[in-house]
Amino acid sequence: MEAERRIEARIASRIGPELRRGNLALLEDTVDGRLTRFVWLRQFSPGNNSAAANRLPDGLEYLNRLECPDDLFVGVPAHRIARHRRQGERYYADG
Repeated sequence: MEAERRIEARIASRIGPELRRGNLALLEDTVDGRLTRFVWLRQFSPGNNSAAANRLPDGLEYLNRLECPDDLFVGVPAHRIARHRRQGERYYADG
């Protein structure tokens, strides 16, 4: 557990105020007054029609605007990143 806390602290220390605001916006801003940006981004998947294909660049553009630092995960083992990713996939914006 201590190792997890150290890794989380390392990552958190690399997140600046602008990225923190962007991450908070993922949970607060809504798309079409229905879905949070977080849920909206999670819904992207390859589709079988042009509407689905047209939505993909919108999600990528939004994520690129967050401007995550290049060194965000430097020194963090890949298996730890994967573990945090899996943990994050279980969360929803309302939780």
